[in-house]
Amino acid sequence: MRNILYLSILLVFICNCGDKTNAKENSDNSDLLQKQIKKVLNNLGNDLIIKLDLNEVNTDNLNINIILNKDKIVHPSHQKVFLTYLIYNVNQLSKYDLLNFTYHIEGEKNTNVSSLRITKPEIQAINRAYESKLFTEMIKYSLSNFRMDTVFNLESWIANVNNRYPDDTLQADFYEVLEVFHKECLESTDSKKAKVTFILAFVAIRSYIENEEKDIESQKHSKKMIENLWEICSKGEKIEFAEKRLFGSVGDNW
Repeated sequence: MRNILYLSILLVFICNCGDKTNAKENSDNSDLLQKQIKKVLNNLGNDLIIKLDLNEVNTDNLNINIILNKDKIVHPSHQKVFLTYLIYNVNQLSKYDLLNFTYHIEGEKNTNVSSLRITKPEIQAINRAYESKLFTEMIKYSLSNFRMDTVFNLESWIANVNNRYPDDTLQADFYEVLEVFHKECLESTDSKKAKVTFILAFVAIRSYIENEEKDIESQKHSKKMIENLWEICSKGEKIEFAEKRLFGSVGDNW
C-alpha cells in the first residue's frame, strides 16, 4: 500500500514538473515570436498592429490573435497578404504544422472578426512564393506605403480598365495582378496583361486627377503607388515611357 501511495505521489510530482516545463517553453516561444514579429513590423516602418496575442496549443499548433490598425490595413486581401508576409519573415512560424489566425480591425471585435487557418503545405507554398526577391520587395513596399484606401482605389481602377479592355487586361484583384506583374518583370512568363493593366489603370487615374475635383489626394497617392511599383519592376524606367511604348509612340510596340 505504501509503495502504491509513493508511486502515486511520484507521478503527480512528475506531471506537475512537466506542466511547469511546458509552460516555461510556451512562454519562451511566445517571447521569441513576439520579438521576431516586432522586428518585422519595425522593418516595415508601419504601425499595422495594435495588439498581438499568441497561444501555443502544442508544439505543432499556434493560435494568433491580432488587432489591426483601423487607419492602416482594412482591405481583406491586404490583411491576408500582411499575414503571409509575417509567416515568411518570422522564421519561427514556419516550424508549426498549423497556424490559426483570428484578426479584426480595432473597434470591430463584435462585428467583423475574420479567421484564417494555414496548414503546413500552405506555409511551405507561401515561403516558396516569397523566395522571389522582386515579389518580396513589391509586397514590402505595398505594406509600408499603402494607405487604408489604396487597395480599394486600385481595385476599382483595375475593374474599370477590365470593363473597357476585357481582352487586353488581367481580370483579377490587385494582389493577383501584382503577382503576375512581378513574373512579367522577371520575364518568367510570356504574358504582358498585368503590365498593360497597370499602365491603363495609371492612365485612367491620371485622367481623373486632371479632370475631376473630388478625392484628388487619395487618387494621387494611388497613382504614385503604381509609378513606384513600376520602377521597382523596371529598375528605374518611368511608367510614362512604357505607356508610350504600349501605344507605339516610341520604340518597339508590344
